[in-house]
Amino acid sequence: MVIPSSLLNKKGYDSEGFYSTFPAVVSGISGLLAGKILLTNNNTERKVILFFVIGTILVLCGTTWGYTFPVIKKIWTSSYVLLTSGWAFLSFALFIWLIDLNKFATGTKPFIVFGSNAIAIYVLADVFETFFIKTNLRDTVFSGMVNFGIYDKTASLIWACFSVLVCYLAAQLLYSRKIFIKL
Repeated sequence: MVIPSSLLNKKGYDSEGFYSTFPAVVSGISGLLAGKILLTNNNTERKVILFFVIGTILVLCGTTWGYTFPVIKKIWTSSYVLLTSGWAFLSFALFIWLIDLNKFATGTKPFIVFGSNAIAIYVLADVFETFFIKTNLRDTVFSGMVNFGIYDKTASLIWACFSVLVCYLAAQLLYSRKIFIKL
């Protein structure tokens, strides 16, 4: 009623519009808070505890709020932002604890490669997926897998893994040539 239908997509809502802007900004602010914690003079153990406590509180709040206001990614509900921010904090606490405190660096190379050009790979993922859709490659491969007898959800998972692999190869190419795109 408020926003003209010409501005909305075919499903009747705008997933990147006015109402999802505030939760998206809050999600960004949670990332800024994480950066602020990293830059404090606290020792690493204290930072891990802080990330763990904040993450736990956010996950509990997001889960509880989700019973009243459902967790929906497409429209960036506030419960979605609380839940995903909480899990991000908990994941960050785990990785700092594993890698920085316990010196467990085995298998971290893919994370380093992806993280070295995170924003570029984020953009490239969208470019690749658009290419795969426009050329019908995605639909052809997906249909082929389903026709071969692969369950559709499994075929979707295989396609998602393929998409990640393509992005990783692009990230690895940039990393090996020491090309780091920063904002």
